[in-house]
Amino acid sequence: MGHEPLSMRDVTRAAGLKDEWDRIVVVFPGTEAAELNSSSGIADVCWKNLPPTYRDDTPHAAYYLFVQQQMPIQAVRWTYPFDREFDFINPRVTVVHPDTMLTPVHVPGVDPYLRPAT
Repeated sequence: MGHEPLSMRDVTRAAGLKDEWDRIVVVFPGTEAAELNSSSGIADVCWKNLPPTYRDDTPHAAYYLFVQQQMPIQAVRWTYPFDREFDFINPRVTVVHPDTMLTPVHVPGVDPYLRPAT
């Protein structure tokens, strides 16, 4: 991972994903259906199996929900709080757009990760 900022679109293209999304909703443990409806802009979906609230130090499922207009396209599972490719926790970011700029963070002894640019 380099040191220059890059867009979320750059990251998803490099991962082989098509540009058939206009936002990613970060579904943290404990996300309620009403919050997901608001973040995704989708009100007529029955969300099942939302990740439960994080209560201890064990890994919990979380998701990156790719959305195109009013349709959920794909959900990618990640493990909270251990997967650190992206830092959408501090500050908490729930919606990421293709043009969201991400800054590589390099910390000694820790794998590099991406954080939204400020």
